Amino acid sequence: MPRLRALALTDNMAVFSATANDLGYQHVFAEQLINLIQEGDIVIAISASGNSPNVLEAVRLARQYNAFTVGWSGYEGGKLAQMVDLPIVVRNNCIEQVEDVHLVLAHMVTVAVRQNATQGMVLPIAVGDVNEPIAAGEHRPNGVHY
Repeated sequence: MPRLRALALTDNMAVFSATANDLGYQHVFAEQLINLIQEGDIVIAISASGNSPNVLEAVRLARQYNAFTVGWSGYEGGKLAQMVDLPIVVRNNCIEQVEDVHLVLAHMVTVAVRQNATQGMVLPIAVGDVNEPIAAGEHRPNGVHY
């Protein structure tokens, strides 16, 4: 299977915590991203309110590097929806339900990337792009079980 350069900026709690303590919480994502970002990257920014300063700062940085930015937010989209190339706004005022939809989106991205990576490319994802239901597990590469 082809390799995919991907990273969740929330995974390394030591770096996250040190950055928050030393530079401030609003810098926790941008300070990590600046070491890795390349022109043409895809950055998915998630903020239920659409106004999280740390997420907005990371998006500003990503745009400086000509990354394609996607924003997942709730409520009315907040500032995030205005900043990104592709805003996906869950128009709902219940934060738990917004977060649930974000989790579904994350699973959809995972499945789409996995399906297309076996063909040596990653295609844009469109909601409703599946013509037929996929049986559970069919989207996983051979031998991959969770």
